[in-house]
Amino acid sequence: MSKEGRGKMSKKLYWHETLSVNTLENSINGKLRSCPSTDVFIWNTVQRAPLVVYGKSIGKVIYVDNDAELLFNVTFRVECILKGQDIKNRIEITDAGIKSDRIACQYLDPGNAYVVFLEKCGLNMNAYCPIDVQERLADDTTLELLEKTCRLKRNPPLDSLSNNCPSVSMPEFCHYNNISTKRKVVDYINTNDKPLFNNGTQIFHGSNKIIIKEGKLIDLIGDNPRHDKIDRSRLLQFIADSVRSLSNENNSIPISCYENNYISHGSIIPNVIPITKNLNQINRLSSSYPFVNDYSTTTKILYFRDQLSRAAFADHRIMTYNFTSENTWLTMPDGVRLSATLVIPISQRDTNENFPVLLEYKPYRKDDSFFNFNQPKIHYLAQRGFIVALVDIRGTGSSEGVLIEYEYTSQELNDCEHVIELLAGHARSNGRVGMYGLSWSAFNSLMMATLRRPPALHAVFAAHGSEDLYNNDVHYGDGILHQDEYILSVDHENALPASPDYLINEQWTNERFTRRPWIDIYLEHQLNDKFWQNHSIKCSYDNLTVPVYLLAGLYDAYRDFAINIYEHAHQISPKIKVVVGPFVHAMPEFSTRNPGPGYDGTAEMIRWFNHWLKDNDDSDDILNEPDITLFVRTSLTTGTYRYESHWPIPQQQTRRMQFKKGRKLVEQALLKSPMSTAEKENNDIDIDVLQYQPWIGFEAGSWLGMLTGDQRPFDKDCLVYDSDPTQETIEIIGFVNVSFQASTTAHLAHWFVRLEDVDASDQVSPVAVGAINGAQLHTPPAYLEPNFRYTITIRLHFTTWTFLPGHRIRVAISNAMFASAWPTPFPMNTSIYLNPSVSFIDLPVVPSISPSSIPPAFTQQQVASSDMLPQLFSASKPKVYKKHETDIATTITFEQVTYELLPNGCFISALLAWDFICSHLDPADVRWVTRARQIYVFDMHGYESIVDVPLKDDDERLYPNVDLSTRRHFELVTDLVKHSDRDYFYVHLKRQFLEKNDTATCQQPMTFVFNGKHKRNCH
Repeated sequence: MSKEGRGKMSKKLYWHETLSVNTLENSINGKLRSCPSTDVFIWNTVQRAPLVVYGKSIGKVIYVDNDAELLFNVTFRVECILKGQDIKNRIEITDAGIKSDRIACQYLDPGNAYVVFLEKCGLNMNAYCPIDVQERLADDTTLELLEKTCRLKRNPPLDSLSNNCPSVSMPEFCHYNNISTKRKVVDYINTNDKPLFNNGTQIFHGSNKIIIKEGKLIDLIGDNPRHDKIDRSRLLQFIADSVRSLSNENNSIPISCYENNYISHGSIIPNVIPITKNLNQINRLSSSYPFVNDYSTTTKILYFRDQLSRAAFADHRIMTYNFTSENTWLTMPDGVRLSATLVIPISQRDTNENFPVLLEYKPYRKDDSFFNFNQPKIHYLAQRGFIVALVDIRGTGSSEGVLIEYEYTSQELNDCEHVIELLAGHARSNGRVGMYGLSWSAFNSLMMATLRRPPALHAVFAAHGSEDLYNNDVHYGDGILHQDEYILSVDHENALPASPDYLINEQWTNERFTRRPWIDIYLEHQLNDKFWQNHSIKCSYDNLTVPVYLLAGLYDAYRDFAINIYEHAHQISPKIKVVVGPFVHAMPEFSTRNPGPGYDGTAEMIRWFNHWLKDNDDSDDILNEPDITLFVRTSLTTGTYRYESHWPIPQQQTRRMQFKKGRKLVEQALLKSPMSTAEKENNDIDIDVLQYQPWIGFEAGSWLGMLTGDQRPFDKDCLVYDSDPTQETIEIIGFVNVSFQASTTAHLAHWFVRLEDVDASDQVSPVAVGAINGAQLHTPPAYLEPNFRYTITIRLHFTTWTFLPGHRIRVAISNAMFASAWPTPFPMNTSIYLNPSVSFIDLPVVPSISPSSIPPAFTQQQVASSDMLPQLFSASKPKVYKKHETDIATTITFEQVTYELLPNGCFISALLAWDFICSHLDPADVRWVTRARQIYVFDMHGYESIVDVPLKDDDERLYPNVDLSTRRHFELVTDLVKHSDRDYFYVHLKRQFLEKNDTATCQQPMTFVFNGKHKRNCH
């Protein structure tokens, strides 16, 4: 709702005002209820609430109704997310109403619009609970208060293609998010509160006022309602914002240089920084003020830093450069040209200024499929003084050449060496190159840093990478065959013609369309041979002499790589920094995907590359921080960030729990007494038997350890061992080790082990997971001997977790995790032997830290609104991931549809879909039936956003509802089937390409068919 649409109000309200809510009485369900008095301080409420949403109550169901309490669940339609992670447009608000342990009441009457303050509760991904405050009716008063409440966002829910958000955080009240050189700088300082700079005693900042009198900080009104202390970085930001209106070039402003994080009420502020636009005077004054490393003003924006407050003015707060973008060719030694997009900063001060280069090198079609996705990051980096180079790998995207044979070939790395050399020699380059990326571009960045080490490569930032291409990648995770949509999509997009001309000719046919699918190549290498080892950096840790920043996600398949690399190489590399956070396969700022609290991850890239690639020491603080930052979880979506200075953690202790009769998990220290050797030999060992059901595991997700919900439906078909309710808080960080004895009646079995948390309501949360291919119990891998007792040890994947008092610790063991892992082909039973000497789990327990400990500052920095490019030209349907079960088979279905609209008028829609089918009659009969369909329509001009493009009303809604007879358009369809029997894997691929133009009518599609067959080898 716009401001103009509400009319004028007689009383102006400011976001920091308090609205008193006296005793509330309301008739609910025919009864008169009363709530205590409550003060609603809207800014405090927003700060307290993890999630703030605007929308409408559409249904209410009462489930507790007595003299003390009245509780109900509400179905709530979300129109806008004002704070917190992005969610779906329909949620359940549970446990609302009048509750004995809460002060405030909630009403949420159906049909009314509200602003609601929520937190996550339970394991249902769509369920939220109110915090202890009343919702606000979305009337004129509330909507005006939202305009004056800073740092709110206006995100539509995930499954909405329109934005119905109210106006929030208006710039005349919220100055923080409006520092930008891409548009004219506007003075937002309240003209009624003119700053007095002549003697440096007063600084006014809109409705927020800092008063400095006689060198002391007296008061702050606004962001610090406690009035007792102010964060130093916030004080400095007030000053920086205020001096934008400065017209006199020679003034002094008091700045604190204290080492503590806060400036207390009444603190002495002894130091003075001069402000000037005269560069000669700046150079002269810098020697007089040695604590000032860098300060200048341009376009009335003050840039300054002192040695103790650089983090307050990290480059993510102030944009320095405009930029230009160009597409160019990088010619390889064999004459093949790789397509590069170069985004080059434009200096306002020095036209001869040179910049470091940041390279992202991958095959994901930078000029169409990933064009919109790439824009926010390359804008962000270029505005901070980096040349950004996006390069399509040979034979992909806009580059020339024959498609590379598979991932991470020697040809790919050879080309990358030459790319780095050319970029370092660019006329605007300072000769230093950094590589960055997520997933593929993280993988090859690390390979270049260890296996090639070109002289110009000075630093790497790698998110969600891998050190082991066999055990820690998408093809054979934990040594077990895996399938997901990436394997389909990469073989599909590899066949597309080169952008931007999309020439359909014999060269394209030979170099891309008819190339062998990679899925078939990987089935030739089912064991961990030289094919995988040659480019796995775990074989070359001693060569890692380049500084690397490693970011991993607790809900990502590659969560181990950062800690593994640090543990083996931190004494070799000049510097390794590690962050493991509550992320899926995405950067920390992607709140729409990550379940836990994120932060501005690209700002961390800036800090990292500023230090290693630029000729200044403004980011020295990143070297002085502890190497490791971890998010210690208290639930699937909550926890705290904290530093660790060493790995392994020195205070860590191993707490061993043993598997016991009756499916018990008992701490070793609580056992009555250890058995003697003779007792062990004479004692009958209890045995638990597990029937193999290859189709179970849907609830664990399609990747090992991904974010999922309640595990009880999966656990009912597993062997589970539970502890008694814990009497204390148990915090674990690291790798959990599991040991047990097992046998199988077949020649091959896999074992999957999950550590879980069972709360007081018996909901089961996944904590850690690991797996082993039974063939790998032999060296080299070989089939198992039936009924032989093997001792199995499994290191679960890296985790952090806090078991709260009253919760139980659970271990669940299975022989299947479908659809994450391809099932073994033999019917069987497996047995677990409860031998006390080898049947246990070791928990890496660390002492809990004080809840008041301050988290690392960078984890609290969110992306500024000025860095948020509106995502107007990308959209998607909600993903489908569901299970269908009959007596004879289980089918897991996945479907994803995305849309892109490019600046050149090209509309792209893409469908990825698969059915993964496991027979209940024959475990060897497994089929992965997939389809990828991509449609390109050109000359789609005149649309202001992707949601304005009309779609044809058919089942898939892929074609735009426009006149196609006058527009060039083409379609690529890939049908890929992989299936197995007891002895072989089979691959059937069919590609079809159909092009139309302004004169073409229906044509026969171009078709390529491929069939492959591979003998099963220990899978």
